[in-house]
Amino acid sequence: MTEFEPGQLVRQSFNATAAHYAVVLSSDYTVGWVNNSTLEVKSTKGQRWEVTKTKHPALPLEDIKANIKAFKEQTKEPKPPIYNE
Repeated sequence: MTEFEPGQLVRQSFNATAAHYAVVLSSDYTVGWVNNSTLEVKSTKGQRWEVTKTKHPALPLEDIKANIKAFKEQTKEPKPPIYNE
């Protein structure tokens, strides 16, 4: 089983056309966006995840945490932004 590093971008393939992308929070968990613009935490254990190669190095974990916190704060606004229209 592959050990993931916090900040890596990973992909979980469902079939040839669909995939779920997420950011690794720890070696056991990822967080990613789902269709309704909510955050979803998924385990890396027992599921098929693969590291996605990027042009740039992984984000520092502190930046990821700050971005997730900012996203959560935006969802508390009277008219939260919609990202998937």
